[in-house]
Amino acid sequence: MVGPSPRRDAVKVLEGKGASERRACQLVGLCRATQRYHPLPDGDDELPERIRSEAARQRRYGYRRVHFCLARDGIAMNHKKVYRLYREEKLQERRKRHSKQVVPRIPMPRTESPNEKWSMDFVWDRATAGQQLKYLVIMDDATKELLHFQLHRTCGSEGVFAAFAAIFLWYGKPRAVRSDNGSGLSSMRFQSWMREAGVAQRFIQPGKPQQNGMAESLNSRIRDGVLNENRLTSLRDAERQARELQRFYNDERPNGNIGILTPSDFRRRMMVVALPRLDYRWGAPQMDVQILGHIDVLMPPSTISTAWSLMLSSRS
Repeated sequence: MVGPSPRRDAVKVLEGKGASERRACQLVGLCRATQRYHPLPDGDDELPERIRSEAARQRRYGYRRVHFCLARDGIAMNHKKVYRLYREEKLQERRKRHSKQVVPRIPMPRTESPNEKWSMDFVWDRATAGQQLKYLVIMDDATKELLHFQLHRTCGSEGVFAAFAAIFLWYGKPRAVRSDNGSGLSSMRFQSWMREAGVAQRFIQPGKPQQNGMAESLNSRIRDGVLNENRLTSLRDAERQARELQRFYNDERPNGNIGILTPSDFRRRMMVVALPRLDYRWGAPQMDVQILGHIDVLMPPSTISTAWSLMLSSRS
């Protein structure tokens, strides 16, 4: 009879036989404060279910992102408690560890402001019916925002041109875009259009995808967390899931590289109020946007009209 719980039971037996509480506690060797203590409810009855629901949305979340989502919803608790419950529910996803060749690592230069550098690449997949799917992925290296993730049924530069025209309209233009040497990205027509817009293209060396590490890392997240987890039955289903993924990645998924914030929240914190200014470089009024103190968005009238026509045609 060592623990306090059996001693409390013994005190109750002695009190039932007529002994006072003071005398019963002296005989048993129990402090009267311990005898009168009523333990508080644990409060963990609903937490495991809430953690399971958060982890079920994205199996690759991990306990840190689950803790952030709970804190965002007003549930304040220590991250170690979330980790303990996460392990008790056995929600960890075991990943295969592949042996990697030991090579000297050269850190990539850090991007400090939005629209300073974008990364782009293609992701391939296949629907259950056998159709080959090709997604164009464009991200901002500074805000980690997924600017474009749509299904492209053609591999030429026309689809890439239309995507960039629409993105320039909403986000402005970057200073540079990093990509591989694919046919749709390195065509002479697309390169001349990018030069006219004032965007520098930075191509990686053939056979070295690690030079485009931002896009490759994002592609692995998309494939591991979405494409491998869902079955795409048709092209329409693939387009619907692509739109849902872009919204979820930008507005709901916390990113550890930007302080456990969502990319949309991080961009809003970095952006300065847009200041309109007229420019007549092409003989017609333009609209510039001031980003972090420097004017960096400038589009010719042909690009604006093309983007508007593409946007209206996609909504109709």
